[in-house]
Order: sequence, then C-alpha cells, then structure tokens
Amino acid sequence: MDILKMGGVVVAVLLVLTVLGGLFEFTQHCQEKFGHALFTKESYISTMVAVGLGLLGRTCLESAIKHHGDQFWAWVWIVIAVVILIVLVAINFKKMNFACGLAGSILQLSVLIPLAMFGLVILVAYLTLLCINNSTSPESEEEREERQSDEDAWLASDVNPNGPNYKE
Repeated sequence: MDILKMGGVVVAVLLVLTVLGGLFEFTQHCQEKFGHALFTKESYISTMVAVGLGLLGRTCLESAIKHHGDQFWAWVWIVIAVVILIVLVAINFKKMNFACGLAGSILQLSVLIPLAMFGLVILVAYLTLLCINNSTSPESEEEREERQSDEDAWLASDVNPNGPNYKE
C-alpha cells in the first residue's frame, strides 16, 4: 500500500513538472515568435484587480439578494472585472496569431486567476497584521523615562544580585 502511495506521489510530481515544462516552453515560444510574454507583472496585477473586483461584486450581489437591496454596484464591479479579463485576452489575440492567442489566453487565465486568488489572501492577511501591529500605541516619553528609572533603581538596589550594593 505504501509503495502505491509513493508511486502516486511520484506520478503526480512528474505530471506537474511536465505541465510546468510545457507551460514554460509555450511561453518561450510565444516570446521568441511574437515578442509577447504571457506571464508578466502587469498581467498578474491586472488579473488580481479583476479577481478582487469580481469577488467584491459577488459579495455585494449576494448581500443585495439576501437583503432585497440594490444590485447595481454589484453588477458594476463584476462588469469591470470581466472587461479587464477581456482586455487581457484581446491583447493576446492582437499580439499573436489566433491559435497561440487562444491557447495563451486559456493558459494565462487558468494560471493567473488561482495565483491572484492566493495573492489576495496573502495581501489581506498582510494588511490585517499590519493594521493590528500599528493599532497598539507606542510607549510615550514619560513612560519610557519611568521605566528607565525603575530599571536603574533595580540595578542599584541591594536585592539585585548583579547590583553594586548587593550583600549576601
């Protein structure tokens, strides 16, 4: 049974490496033949914005349906997200031929959308931690001086075994 599990893991790793190798080969082919890179920082950021707006629109739409509210802004966010993705696909078709543009767009969106979702989770976690860290008030000058005088008094006290006045 353990050998079968290990074999399955090896096959899965080899499959992932093969798919990634094919992805890199196709990307390199598009770069050499058309001078157009599919996976750039700009395309990732655009996809992340589209995914974020799409998730915002979906959340607003669910809330509007649940509370019988206005759905207008929910649809606005969703339409903007779709337009951003259509522009990414249109750029691929404009810079490459039809077959490579179609394959490149499918690959680009199938890789970048999950990465953008993961990136949004990391971004939200980072911003949350940043807000929590900055919400604690720093020590004031008076508190620092009081703490320092307490530490100095402790260091000079008879109770401190490392102090100069310590007597056994």
